Amino acid sequence: MQLRPLSLILLAILLTGCITEKTRTVTTTKYVCPDKSIVSDPERCEREEPKEIIITRYVCPDGTYTEKPENCPEPFLVKVMRYVCPDGSIVNSSEDCLSPDLGTTSTTTTSISTTTTQPTICADLGCPPGTKFVGSKSSNRYHHCDCRYAKRIKPENIICFSSKRDAESKGYVPCGVCIKE
Repeated sequence: MQLRPLSLILLAILLTGCITEKTRTVTTTKYVCPDKSIVSDPERCEREEPKEIIITRYVCPDGTYTEKPENCPEPFLVKVMRYVCPDGSIVNSSEDCLSPDLGTTSTTTTSISTTTTQPTICADLGCPPGTKFVGSKSSNRYHHCDCRYAKRIKPENIICFSSKRDAESKGYVPCGVCIKE
């Protein structure tokens, strides 16, 4: 009969939970960043910004591009800004880089400058094909066609030059802003 009170005590303990431990489920959310680190907040992932690069090319009088100025006579230097995305792709705009963790575009706000070829700009000023520099009848300076001072020359005063030699033989000197000697 002594077993009966002992079994009643054990039964009471089991029912009240003093011996058994209730299982608790704890859910934590973790995030894996592009660099493979694990964080609890996705905002703590380090994001690589697009890297800005400048590509230097030379434009020859015939409109072809080259990387070496000695490959063509009187080349015009063109610097074009491009961006290298974290995935290694090269794009024209930093906004074109896809954010690898979210699949959306990056919100980088870097200004971009692209340069068009000189012959197109010179033609817009009213010069014939082959023009690389312009001057004004009212000054003694010659400029690249995309120079801010070239854009101020009145159409009736514009003089078109095919080379530096051509401009200098007519008494013109290089602009101190756009032509760095």
